[in-house]
Formats: sequence, C-alpha cells, structure tokens
Amino acid sequence: MTITTVLQDEVFRYLVIFAVAATTIFLVLFTILTKGRAWRDPIGRALMITDLFVLGQTMPFLIAAFWMMHGTVNLVAGWTWIGFEGLIGLAYLWLAIVFFRENGSKINGVPTKEQQ
Repeated sequence: MTITTVLQDEVFRYLVIFAVAATTIFLVLFTILTKGRAWRDPIGRALMITDLFVLGQTMPFLIAAFWMMHGTVNLVAGWTWIGFEGLIGLAYLWLAIVFFRENGSKINGVPTKEQQ
C-alpha cells in the first residue's frame, strides 16, 4: 500500500462523511425554515425525496469507508448503489415534470389561473 492509496482512502472517508452531513443538514434546515411546507409543496417534496435517495446512495460508501466489505456484502452494496442511482434519476425526472407542471405556463408566457 503506497502513501497515495492511503491518502485517497482518507480523503474518500472524509468526503463521504461531509456529503452525508451536508445533505442531512440541508434536509433538516429546509424542513425547519419552511416550517414543514417543503413536504406539502409538490416541488419541495420532490426535492426532499431526491435528497433522501442521495443519502441512500451514499450509505454503501459510508459503510465501506469504515468496514472492509467483501463477497456477498459487497455485492449487496453494489446493487444498492445501482438501485439508488436509478431512483435518483427517476426522482429528478419527477422533479422536472412537477416543476414544469407548476411553472410551465409562466415559462411559456401564458398567464396562470391566478393571473387571469
């Protein structure tokens, strides 16, 4: 094991912890600052669910950063990561659809029902 490999492992550990902490802080603060409205608003809910999927995707990396994984555990972690990658893609597609449904008429210059 070279010094570069050890340094990469340490940097990886800290970056995974940072990513999990930052995403968790965002979820908590966004919920608090919006007084829970983020979960009732379609765009906010889509954003929050997408971030929960991002947290789920980083969990195998967080576990792997501190415990050696091999064999079946590594296979399950790999498929978990792939599954969450797919869920994140679907969540962003859902977010785009919801955002366009909520704001599409504003983007196209057509007045919304409230503006008429």
